[in-house]
Order: sequence, then C-alpha cells, then structure tokens
Amino acid sequence: MVACRVVATEREIRFVVTEGEPPAGGTSVVQAYLLRKPALRVRLTGRRRGTSTLKFPRANGDLEFEFPVPAWGVRRLLRLPLPRVEKTRLVDGELEIDVYSWPRKLVVVECELGEDATFDLRDAEARGAWMAARRPAWVIAWHDVTHDRSLSASALAEPRP
Repeated sequence: MVACRVVATEREIRFVVTEGEPPAGGTSVVQAYLLRKPALRVRLTGRRRGTSTLKFPRANGDLEFEFPVPAWGVRRLLRLPLPRVEKTRLVDGELEIDVYSWPRKLVVVECELGEDATFDLRDAEARGAWMAARRPAWVIAWHDVTHDRSLSASALAEPRP
C-alpha cells in the first residue's frame, strides 16, 4: 500500500528577490513535469527522496496530493526530455527559499500559510505586511508574485538540451 500525503489546500505567498544574495547551503531539488494543468510532477530531493505530486489549481489555493516514489524511479524519469526545474532549497524559519539554476537564475521566497491564517490571499497589502515581518536580512529588494502563474515552477520548467 502506497502512503499518500494530502495537503489540504496549499496556500502560499511568493516573492521574487530582485536584489540580494541568499546564503549558501540548502538541499538540491530536481523536479520534472509529466503534466502542467493539473500539475503532475516527480521530484528528487537531495539524492535520496523521491516524490510524485498532483496539484489541482483552485481559487483559494491548490489542492495537493503527494506520493512517495523510489529515488531510482525518479532518476529514470529525469533521463526523459521532460520539462524540469533545478533549484536549491533553503529553509529560514517559516520561509522556503528556492534558488533556481535551471532553466534560468531566479530566487523565490515563499511562505506556506497554515489553515489558521485569517487574511485573504487576494489582499496585496496584507500579503506585503505578512512577508515584510518575515523578510530575511539578506533581501534588499523583492516583489510579490503570489498570483503570477508564469513564475510557478511548472510554468518555468523546460527540457534540458
């Protein structure tokens, strides 16, 4: 029996860093997309943990299901010419910092909101205040891309030549 982790509804605030250098370190992540809408991806975290994730976009956040996959299976899928992203993930308190290296250099800081978060994600002022209170010291400038689907990992993904 395969264990599935259901993430009730993924609600996150996302900012792109336009000025500032993230700290070194983190965990390498490679993820490839078998489908983009709904998103079906496989991910290799480090060299040991493989997962498959199915995301259904909804107005108030993505409904997400995650399944474990053997790392060797993910490595085989990553040999295919699938659209992919490569990044390093750092964790800083409540924040996840993704430093993309493929297909383009980009730094995205995101904060997953818990079920108890009370503000409306559509309120840009509330999002800005939420993130300002959690802003890492190394971030000099950033801007909100919470609702910009063109900067989601699935939209950025491209096959490796």
